Amino acid sequence: MDQTYDLVGCGFGPSNLAIAIAIVERWNSESRENCPIRRVCFIEKHPRFLWHPGMLLPGTTMQISFLKDLVTLRNPSSEFTFLAYLHSNNRLLSFINRGSFFPTRREFADYLAWAAEKVKTLGIEISYGEEVVEIRETCIEGVLQITSSRDGSQITRTTKNLLISPGGSPAIPSAVTHMMDSENILHTSIYAYSIPRLLSQTAAKQRPIRIAVLGGGQSSAEVTIDLYRRLEHLPASDRPHEVDLIIRKGSLKPSDDSPFTNTIFNPEATDLFYEISTANPGARSRLFSEYRNTNYGVVNPETLDTLHELLYEQELSDGIASRSNSGTAENSAPRLRILNNQCLIGASLTEETDQTEGRLSLTLQDTHKRTLAAFGPYDILILGTGYERQIHTKLLSSSELGKKFYRDQAISETDHLNPLTPSSTPDSTEASTPTSSSLSLEPGMTSPSPKLLVTRKYRLVPIEPCKSRIYVQGCVESTHGISDTLLSVIGVRAGELVDDLWKDEPDT
Repeated sequence: MDQTYDLVGCGFGPSNLAIAIAIVERWNSESRENCPIRRVCFIEKHPRFLWHPGMLLPGTTMQISFLKDLVTLRNPSSEFTFLAYLHSNNRLLSFINRGSFFPTRREFADYLAWAAEKVKTLGIEISYGEEVVEIRETCIEGVLQITSSRDGSQITRTTKNLLISPGGSPAIPSAVTHMMDSENILHTSIYAYSIPRLLSQTAAKQRPIRIAVLGGGQSSAEVTIDLYRRLEHLPASDRPHEVDLIIRKGSLKPSDDSPFTNTIFNPEATDLFYEISTANPGARSRLFSEYRNTNYGVVNPETLDTLHELLYEQELSDGIASRSNSGTAENSAPRLRILNNQCLIGASLTEETDQTEGRLSLTLQDTHKRTLAAFGPYDILILGTGYERQIHTKLLSSSELGKKFYRDQAISETDHLNPLTPSSTPDSTEASTPTSSSLSLEPGMTSPSPKLLVTRKYRLVPIEPCKSRIYVQGCVESTHGISDTLLSVIGVRAGELVDDLWKDEPDT
């Protein structure tokens, strides 16, 4: 079987799906046989198309308009728009009657899966259940070899163009990294399909369940609400079930999605962010900080209202019970608590007894008083601590190919390209968590770790001439702005990147 391709993509989430759509549309507008990119394969480790399966919670909705789908901002007449999806599934009128621009997360995930199936029927190859393990040069100039693993076997493919869009991996606080093999600790990325089993196992012990949720962002808030609703239906014994939400800040903060602020997600904002001169110290960092409250460590106002209402009802019930001298009201109702101004600095398994086997004790530090306190024991710890986006660096740095792209020297003030630094999107209450993502080097500074340069069109720049082209998506927030990891610009970005692929000489 011929495994030679014009383009190989690592990962097949929304970013690379948008690329596949842009390529299919170029094939439709031009003669495919005459196109420079004719044979394309995307390699995806999941067994089928999945989009945040761990957070497809009942009733959760998208936080951006359906018009910011895979293609509408680039080509509103495309057959891959969200509206086309609704029409093909006979739900267009029903959706209109909802009176909302915001589909449920579950429906948007189905739209993405529908589009993934559609591009497959139009000539895009997708190999599910494989994970890329190595990228290296071949003896043929400009040709790369991509090695992936599936069921213990290795598959090799060759290509002149490589697109790395691996998505994020869970960011784990250092305080619990040594305990991640415990089934009592899970990241929100696997919450929805892990929590039913954990709650069932814990409920079988016939004692009150105690759960800690770590993080002050959207995922943590949604998980806290979902846990409350699940625990409502689990019998309690002499004491109610409990959920503690642990946050670093003094209170949960609302996300800013007001019209003027939202312009930072417009495609032209990518140009603004990229073009900020490295000769202007801190400018990019200041811009990032200004708009951080649109996405990081913040919660949608509607979600905040829901959570506050649960806490208010709890306070009301306690007040009624106190006045009637009946003790705590509605003993079966779960108890919610927000532990604010707290950093996680330690965790351990409690001493095993019949009542505490496998339970967790957390050491928290007050961010103001700097005092330490032990909390727990908890049956389950859920980490809403964001994602790291460094898989691309691991793939490249583990290969000889990386030597052609990494550079250790300082970035020149006159260099018109931008340095790409390791990216993460933390939403953590760990003491060592930075207050913002790592941004670009300032002029004249050096770094202990190698840096990559990336063009405006998302292509990595080699140190020496290299005919192979490597593109990255979803991990260049430090150079292309806060929207890079989000859905807002993926349609427009796909068009820009494919335009660059189509050129004999790509843009610098």
